[in-house]
Amino acid sequence: MSISKYAIENKKVIHFFLVILLVAGISSFFKLGKQEDAPFTIKQVIITTEFPGATQWEVEELVTEVIEKELQKVGHLKQIKSESRNGLSQIDVEIVPNYNPDQLQQKWDEIRRRVRDAEIQLPEGAGVPNINDNFGDVLGMYYALTAEDGIDATTLRDYAIYIQKSLKPIKGVSKIDLYGEQQPVIDVEIDQSKLSNLGISPQEVFNTIRKHNKVVDGGTFNVGRSAVKVDATNGFQSLEDIKNLIVKGKSLEFRLSDIAKVSKGFQDPAEVLMRVNGKPAIGIAIANESGLNIVETGHAVEEKLTALQATIPVGLELVGLYHENEVAENANMDFIDNLVMSVIIVVLILVFAMGVRPSLLIGTSLVFAIVTTLVFMDQIGLTLNRTTLAAIIIAMGMLVDNAIVVADNAINAMKRGVSKKEALVNGASVPQWGLFGATFIAIFSFLPLAMATDDTAETIQPLFYVLSISLLLSWVFALTQTVVYGDFMLKAPKTTADPYDNKFFRAYKKVIEKLIEKRWWSLSGVIGIFVLFTLWGNSVKQSFFPFVEKPLFKVDYWLPNDAPINFTYEDSKQLENWLLEQEEVKNVSITIGSTPPRYYLASVSWSNAKNLASFLIEVHDAEKVKEVLDKAKKYSAEHLPHAMTIFQQFKAAPTPRADLEACFLGPDPEVLRELVEEAKRRMRSVSTTQNVRDNWREKTPFWKPIYSEEKARRAGISKGNIATATRMMREGINVGVYRERDKRMPILVKDVSRKSYDNNNLGAIPVISEEGKTIQMDQIIDHYEVGFEEAWLWRFNRQRMIAAQCDVEFGFESPEVEEAVVPLIESMELPEGYTLFWDGLKRYQTQSNEAISAPLPIAAVLMVAVLLVLFKGYRKPLVILGILPLIWVGIILGMKVFGQTIGFMAILGLLGLVGMVIKNAIVLVEQIEIEMNNGLGEYDALIMSALSRTIPVAMAAATTILGMAPIIKDPLFGGMAAAIMGGLFAATIATLIVLPILYAIFFNLKKPQL
Repeated sequence: MSISKYAIENKKVIHFFLVILLVAGISSFFKLGKQEDAPFTIKQVIITTEFPGATQWEVEELVTEVIEKELQKVGHLKQIKSESRNGLSQIDVEIVPNYNPDQLQQKWDEIRRRVRDAEIQLPEGAGVPNINDNFGDVLGMYYALTAEDGIDATTLRDYAIYIQKSLKPIKGVSKIDLYGEQQPVIDVEIDQSKLSNLGISPQEVFNTIRKHNKVVDGGTFNVGRSAVKVDATNGFQSLEDIKNLIVKGKSLEFRLSDIAKVSKGFQDPAEVLMRVNGKPAIGIAIANESGLNIVETGHAVEEKLTALQATIPVGLELVGLYHENEVAENANMDFIDNLVMSVIIVVLILVFAMGVRPSLLIGTSLVFAIVTTLVFMDQIGLTLNRTTLAAIIIAMGMLVDNAIVVADNAINAMKRGVSKKEALVNGASVPQWGLFGATFIAIFSFLPLAMATDDTAETIQPLFYVLSISLLLSWVFALTQTVVYGDFMLKAPKTTADPYDNKFFRAYKKVIEKLIEKRWWSLSGVIGIFVLFTLWGNSVKQSFFPFVEKPLFKVDYWLPNDAPINFTYEDSKQLENWLLEQEEVKNVSITIGSTPPRYYLASVSWSNAKNLASFLIEVHDAEKVKEVLDKAKKYSAEHLPHAMTIFQQFKAAPTPRADLEACFLGPDPEVLRELVEEAKRRMRSVSTTQNVRDNWREKTPFWKPIYSEEKARRAGISKGNIATATRMMREGINVGVYRERDKRMPILVKDVSRKSYDNNNLGAIPVISEEGKTIQMDQIIDHYEVGFEEAWLWRFNRQRMIAAQCDVEFGFESPEVEEAVVPLIESMELPEGYTLFWDGLKRYQTQSNEAISAPLPIAAVLMVAVLLVLFKGYRKPLVILGILPLIWVGIILGMKVFGQTIGFMAILGLLGLVGMVIKNAIVLVEQIEIEMNNGLGEYDALIMSALSRTIPVAMAAATTILGMAPIIKDPLFGGMAAAIMGGLFAATIATLIVLPILYAIFFNLKKPQL
């Protein structure tokens, strides 16, 4: 029994399931998780190790190299990048893209074991490596707590922690990070001259504090039936405990408060600072639990913040900086609007071509396919996001293809006098396997999306799953719901007639017959059109991923490498003040010392850098972003020449640290520096580049005292004493931790006169021996070396690597800039032992294209296999495949008409087009066999098939083309929509005109002589 016959004979069963699916689909829409973008897994882990006092060269050799060597034993590594700086090693480990995300935790555990193995080989003084495997977490609800003048940093921090604790219990909140909070410390400020007079060495102060700040277990003793714990802890319980410590001198003892000033303060210099709209701030970044509805979580968070606002003192204010929940909510509302618009467009097209009743019949099939798709999305864990919503819109026109064929077959059969039920059953059952095969071919054309392993490709993988589910459902509903509803919605004509005996079809028949008669001239004309459009296509711009429309843009404000964080904090105010003066600007937030938390998935993160101020600027109107950005860029060039200001708009794909990166590998830093300077000179010669720089940045000044063994030995001074003296003049010596409730405050011993020393009197820094004698540094130093050196050493897979970097000037696309820059760099002569490779957008684009291209042969074989199974031979599949090159004509036309660029998304549109075109062509070619089985000769069957399939093929194309109109302006999917709309337009003409010509050529058909 055929599916359609069962459906029409068991209407109650079909109606029952349709009602269940309709209710379940509506329910699923509200249950589905909602996000801004489709998630992709960042398969990276960051390993940070501190080595206080070590130079960058020592860090590289003694820490970075040791850990990297162990890490290379880990399987499935893609690459290891590292940076070594004064006192800090940071290693970025990336896993191969095709590694199963569900097994990443085991891989991170393996990396931890390797790092522990390396830890025992690290030198004395190196810290414990910190492994951050949450590097890719998105904290998409991003706020700041700002403080007016008069509110101290302690109050600001305490209330930020209070808000953090209050929000954490909310359902859906998985993580809350505070950003820019100042580390409270206990400052012990000593006067080294005074200590020397009292015969006390700084080491005595250090040891005294350490000795009296130990937490020890005093054990227990039994008292009858009870075990009493002995509290023998020696830790500090209050600030007075520290002040009352007894420090021994040569002959006397002193309280610490008599020889030092003990007070609470904050770490100076700070690691990270934050400012919002000119006010000190702390960022509060909130992550949504994976798979849950961020819109609901966002509403709950906002309600709680509104309630908390009443408990926050005057002078503190909460400012919203980024709201992924609002973006997702707006996207879902836009989806509803686009869905309604697409359904209306599809129905209106069908009304125009087929009448009201058939259009309503096909429209109901579309609705059932969409709502049932939502049910399956809910079951397999997909969320509603930019990609899945676009997939539903893209599928909209395709979902009616099968229903159109069934309805059109039934209507034409009824016009010839066949009963309604028989017409509906035969209209569905006769082409059902052809439609089934055509549906699978459409699915297989998108298969490379599911099989691609690159991070960029991963962002659009849900597109395949949604399209596959919805297309298969459209086939099921065409054979069931369309047949059942058609029985009461379609009306049998009162009179019978030839449905193709009208002016349009008679004219179309004459054109087809004439073109087949002049087949070789016709084919030559088609080839000529293809060549002309291919040449015209050279003028279409290429791109990778487009910008995303947001009322936001970013600026990375880089000062020279030697700039301290306090200077960066003050210097960045000039640009901030100018931005706040612009009436289009709503908010300006700045994080100094690092990039902000990952509030947006496709954003770049830097390690802490004291010379970096990262701006996030929000404008009132998204359409004004480019205008404000251009003005800010011009202002920076004119008034801030000492800083490198890198302006960035948001993109939907992973963002590299620079658009183009020419990376040189080799052993000698001097040779690498020469190569990168030459590469930068060549990059600057290309007018379409901007922000030319390198990843090692500028050389920084150094001041190195050359220790005199003889002088120091006579004075009783060691190198350690010198290091202690200079460190006390800066951040201080860490001698322990003071605990106050949940706060952990480092105890730092500093010199009270540290701010009076600068580069003009460093030689006068007092150095105290173990015996408490003071001597100026000049007296134990032979001489001082002063110069410039590399401060930021990068490595790639355990080789030193320096990268010449640049960005693409606004208004241009990366491929056209690469076309000019790449040959210039690759023509450089490299010394033996030095190599070049490319990073940045060029690497991302190459990897993404390779990831999509690798599965293409599998998809192609599957599509050809389906064609062979359907037609049991080679000639008919070859006829169908022969029209595929004409897709390119339409793509060029679509790009030109809609002003889009050929990029990654347009390539995906091309892949989908292949399936759509083959699907429509199958409908026509299969009809030839049906007509021949009905008694027509092969030539007449070809002509009749072209006539009978005109409406189904044209309507299927028209609904798909116009159904995509709502997303043609979408910044991410606009290129794909333009490619499909233009390509399908050209391919439809090719199916209805060129395909009959090719069929006649392949089968040597001629019009029978009467």
